[in-house]
Amino acid sequence: MTWPTFLAKHPAYLRYVREVASGELVMPEYERDQKNRLILQVGEQYCRYPGCTVSGHPYRTGNLRKHVGRHSEDLQVADGVIGRISYIEQEKIRAWYNSLFASDPAPSSTSPSVAIYRSSNRNMNRKINRSTNRNTNRKANA
Repeated sequence: MTWPTFLAKHPAYLRYVREVASGELVMPEYERDQKNRLILQVGEQYCRYPGCTVSGHPYRTGNLRKHVGRHSEDLQVADGVIGRISYIEQEKIRAWYNSLFASDPAPSSTSPSVAIYRSSNRNMNRKINRSTNRNTNRKANA
């Protein structure tokens, strides 16, 4: 099954795929837009319609829209995102997948503060090495 590139390594999304398929994750009901249409999130693969007999079957999001719309004649599904998804929208989508596990957070490998520290420390070392190399080269050329 394929999914949007920006979700391919997102821990909460991968956990969603794994736990819905195994039946571990109980999904919330669909949200609705201003026109009372069901909203499917980018990357959703499983039907959340109450009583669906194939809720464990993975679909591509476009096919899932068609499947969900067939549950009832009165049911309408909101249009999906067309074209490139902005970074802000990507962050909102990641946050939605994170919210599925808000009460039971998955362990993270590195906290953001540690990652930022490591990154800035590495950049500082690069700057120091560059300036040291420049000074050495100037002395050798003099």
